[in-house]
Amino acid sequence: NYPNTLAIGAIVELYAGSAPTGRTLIGKREICSHSTMHGVNDLLVHFGTGDYTELEVVIRFQSLAVKDTFDITPGSTIILEEPLQTFSQEDRSIPHNDEIRLRAFPNPFNAFSTLLISGREPGYYDIDMFDIRGRLLRSDRIEAEEGKTTSFLWDGRDDRAAPLASGIYFVRVRNGVVTANLKLVLLR
Repeated sequence: NYPNTLAIGAIVELYAGSAPTGRTLIGKREICSHSTMHGVNDLLVHFGTGDYTELEVVIRFQSLAVKDTFDITPGSTIILEEPLQTFSQEDRSIPHNDEIRLRAFPNPFNAFSTLLISGREPGYYDIDMFDIRGRLLRSDRIEAEEGKTTSFLWDGRDDRAAPLASGIYFVRVRNGVVTANLKLVLLR
């Protein structure tokens, strides 16, 4: 995998106020690099703040990492980097009791993608598929065996068996209170 150093696809939200005291969404932008016949999108994100003075920026990266920055001054320029998720060699082998490992192949996919889910707890996995807007498109439940990898084949369809369009989708897998997330790209 190549790093997404330009944060293409990240969603940037600007709020007035702060989370504990209540906040108001001022603006929301997606970082994209679409080109047109005579230009390209600027990778800088700019917001007008009006009379607001207490500002907060939230960035939701494609890797599902979230960066939250408070006390932004109107008129300032800030540079935020995506938080890195690092794993030790021990973390890559066997999930701990409170983890679920989630992988998909192929990704991007055209017709089918196989989710490989592993965890130590027996029981079940709840699988939820969301679009980039956060709308729930599909839900499934599959059995989980202790210490074994479970597979789930997704055909790019929603709960009504309607085919979904090309785009970015998110998978959430839960086993009780433990959750794992993954981004899938569907190319029709």
